[in-house]
Amino acid sequence: MPEFDLRSDSASTSKAKIILIAAVIFALVFGWVAVRRQLGGMIAELTPVNDPNATAAADLARSMAPSDPITLWLAANVQHNIFSPESTNAAIKMYEDTVRLSPNDFRWWIELGRAYEQAEMNEKAEASLRKAISLAPAYTFPRWQFGNFLLRQGRTDEAFAELKVATENNQTYREQVFSLAWEYFGKDPVKLEQVIADKPDVYASLALFYGARGQAADSLRMWNKLDDAAKAEHPQFISVIAQGLYEKRHFPEALEFAKQLGMDTDALPDTVTNGGFERGVGDEKDTLWLEDLSQRSEIWRLQRYVGQARRRPQPQAKLSHIQNRSFTTSGKQSWSNRAAHTNSAFGFAPKI
Repeated sequence: MPEFDLRSDSASTSKAKIILIAAVIFALVFGWVAVRRQLGGMIAELTPVNDPNATAAADLARSMAPSDPITLWLAANVQHNIFSPESTNAAIKMYEDTVRLSPNDFRWWIELGRAYEQAEMNEKAEASLRKAISLAPAYTFPRWQFGNFLLRQGRTDEAFAELKVATENNQTYREQVFSLAWEYFGKDPVKLEQVIADKPDVYASLALFYGARGQAADSLRMWNKLDDAAKAEHPQFISVIAQGLYEKRHFPEALEFAKQLGMDTDALPDTVTNGGFERGVGDEKDTLWLEDLSQRSEIWRLQRYVGQARRRPQPQAKLSHIQNRSFTTSGKQSWSNRAAHTNSAFGFAPKI
């Protein structure tokens, strides 16, 4: 009969149980730490800075995820919004710690630069904003922030050099640069056009900008800088500009835009066309000049096809409230969405 060492077998079983228990304990501890960190980050992400309980939420988030930069960012923003020398200094320290935890995230460098500027530490503010640009040279938001900083410092040429880059690939910030330069230079189109990127997309956007402000001649001049291929890429712009100028009673320029749409191509200003009705007048739904917005919306339904805006993709924001205050996250947009956006420039928004 074979003999078995029961003591050895029992010892092996006990050792296996100990290893199993240790593994379970390790998994539980690791899971708890991971869950705490995730919960802390989630609390920081979902808490608006102006929330009445933001201070308590920031403290809780930091206690759960002390090494997550987002929890420090929330705490720093809470302090930053108190507007006292002590709170500003505390916020700067927290922003500096945030940058140390995540030195390659350009968003934190921007926040640090803004805090430095508020504390009148302008050299450090400039260095921080330049660092943000170096980390994300193709993104619009760092350029926009740095350009505004330079403008506040009275460094106009440097400021608009940065803002010019911001007009290249982002429709939202492009319009903000237009508005800023328009007001800064006393509504001087010559100076405005000196600080925009030399691109067809920018010309089309500026034509819309001029049209929305009743600068009919400048709108048409800028639009005609585009060749036929570039104009064909912006069908929603030309229809909105034509309708907007018509409603603002800039009839000659509105007619020219309408003719470029292929409508009444033989029409001339101050001239009766087809007075004897030798040609059919066509379907009323085909005309641009409809008073009823619900009817007018049918025109824009011709623009259903979807294109992609030729822009570099913007960074995917981790936080919805950082996204809202900081940058546009999507580099893609359908033509119909862009059409709705352009319509709002003239104060009407037909259904697309």
